[in-house]
Amino acid sequence: MPTASCEAKQTAKQLESCAALSSKRLQQADMAKSIYLSALEFSLLAGVTERHARRVLVDAADGKTWAGSRLSVRKVFGRGGRSGLRYEVALSSLPEALQKAFRDQNPDTCAIVAHVSGEVPAALPVPIMPHVPRIATKEQGKRALDIFKQIEPATHDGLTAKERGAAVQGIVKATGLPRKTVYNYLQRYRSHGLEGLMRKRPFDAGQARVGVSVQFDRAWLAAGHPEDLLSELSDFVDLTLKGLWKSRAASSGENDIAMMTGFRLFERCTELGMPLPREYCKIGRRRVRKWRHFSTVEQSKNDAGGFRNTLPTIQRDWTSYLPMKCVIADVKHLDVLVTRDDGSKAYPKLIAFMDAGTGRCFAYPVLCPERRSINQGLVIEALIAMCHHKHWGYPRQLYLDNGSEFGGLDKIIPALSLINRDEGREIIRAQPYNANAKPIEALFARLDRYCFSNMPGYTGPDRTNKKTQNVGRDPVAWLESWESFKSNVGGLIAYYHTRPIGGQWGGKSCNETFHEKIDQHKWKPWFPKPMALEIAFCKRKSVMVRGGVIKHGGKVWYHAELLKLTPRAEVELLIPWKVGVPPGVILDDGTAFLLSEDHPYRATDPRGAVESARRKQAYKRGIAELDRSAPTIDPIPIKLRIANSVPEINIPGRPRFLDEGATVHQFPTSTRLLNAEVVPSKDEAARRRELERRHTERLERMQKRGK
Repeated sequence: MPTASCEAKQTAKQLESCAALSSKRLQQADMAKSIYLSALEFSLLAGVTERHARRVLVDAADGKTWAGSRLSVRKVFGRGGRSGLRYEVALSSLPEALQKAFRDQNPDTCAIVAHVSGEVPAALPVPIMPHVPRIATKEQGKRALDIFKQIEPATHDGLTAKERGAAVQGIVKATGLPRKTVYNYLQRYRSHGLEGLMRKRPFDAGQARVGVSVQFDRAWLAAGHPEDLLSELSDFVDLTLKGLWKSRAASSGENDIAMMTGFRLFERCTELGMPLPREYCKIGRRRVRKWRHFSTVEQSKNDAGGFRNTLPTIQRDWTSYLPMKCVIADVKHLDVLVTRDDGSKAYPKLIAFMDAGTGRCFAYPVLCPERRSINQGLVIEALIAMCHHKHWGYPRQLYLDNGSEFGGLDKIIPALSLINRDEGREIIRAQPYNANAKPIEALFARLDRYCFSNMPGYTGPDRTNKKTQNVGRDPVAWLESWESFKSNVGGLIAYYHTRPIGGQWGGKSCNETFHEKIDQHKWKPWFPKPMALEIAFCKRKSVMVRGGVIKHGGKVWYHAELLKLTPRAEVELLIPWKVGVPPGVILDDGTAFLLSEDHPYRATDPRGAVESARRKQAYKRGIAELDRSAPTIDPIPIKLRIANSVPEINIPGRPRFLDEGATVHQFPTSTRLLNAEVVPSKDEAARRRELERRHTERLERMQKRGK
């Protein structure tokens, strides 16, 4: 620690180096540098809550800005949080308006600081040390300044003992304070600065002086009960409060909990054989609120959604991503009432894509029919529109919501993998019921505040409490066309891209960030080939062509290209993802075309005969084209050459002849063998005789009936 003489030398050097500063503005600025404000003083000066002010100082200590200014914050040991630290902000780092407001509100403080350091004021006295606890409140600060005004003549540096004694004598005469008290103040000021002039904290500060409550303790002791049981009853009350706060009684509020705890205290006293009237068994609100944090246990068991919002999280930085590195998709319900073509009113929806690396938003407004919502087809349509936009293109990674409407985007994983260079995780699914993890939710909040809330027909997010132009009446909807509405939404999104964004973006707009990354990294978008995405999202099915048409879905589909195919040829049918679009066909050579429904003609319509002749002629042309594309080959010469090319079969060994003792005449001739009558078997002869007998009997019966 530097000695007093060293401090005096340093102060003299400061005075010499700053003597040339004659400007009043520079003097005020230097004076402001010497003043540090606590979180409470900063909150009163800035007009914010103390909790918010403390949060601002903590963030500023980490390098974050506030109100466009980078605050100078120091950490001081003393009365603070759990770690014994408190944060103080330099007045000079605050905006000029707040500095002026402080000088206007505290002229005495500024004058005191200026007097202590001469022409250029130095810092306030050193902060209090941990081993000298003080009551650092606003009232004590005012008391310390009042005491300092009284002893100020004796606090100047460089005074001799005689001069200081004369100054103390003058203070005693002017204020009436005892001489010993003045010297005591001076000693405390030299040791601990202005905080040394505050009151000391009691030695038993923080220790419990009351058992249950003041009223209960007095009644307990007046009844002659032992004093040592008060601590036991105090522990009983605390345990009861903890148990009630962690139960469902937490939703009833602190009044109910205080009443139930008081009744249990009354029962406990009765069990001990030392009853007290119930009017004395009351628990103070401060003690009830002390254990309020136990209600988190009840919330974790019965309110999963609310408990999830209290879970600790981490921060993620998206600013290092290149454009289109990761695109976050979600659906937002717009709070602007519009009118459909049929006169009904509805709230449109917004299929939004956020570029995580630049903060830009691609918005695709949709006005769904009645009783309809966003489906996979609309999401695919919005994605295709984004991919074809000149400033967007293909994403390398998609961060999707868990809604079923985003299920169809899995079909473009191969394309995303190609652009993503096989880095993996082309599609990321957000954790359900965790809106805080999606940056696009913060984007929606900013769009509502700066864009959509300015549109006519805006009713706010609460459907049960809409903003209306007249009390008791429905809100006035958007009066212009749907195309005009989409144009206004696009214009407002473009306006949002020009607004500066704080936090991680450092006060830059989306457009500024986008242009910087284009210039630094030479980024260019990836665009899909025409119809490539439309085909990628279609379902595929192999079908057979019969008579130049395809039957699918109970309908007959036709295209002139099908007439060129051979009968029963198989083709790949593309079933569209969009409602109202006919199916398509992809041929083996890569040719793709859409089919049209083949409606039947009336029986006597001559156009049917014309169309039939045209199709037959086209089919014949296709056959003729096939004829010209292949050579004419006669198969007979080829077969003869194959037959002649087969080697002759040779039987090994000597030939076999008949025995010489036998004669050929002993064998029947071939003609006799061929013309020989086949002698029927006995069974066959019997069957024929039975048939002839039955036939004879039938003829006899017929003759008898004729007579």
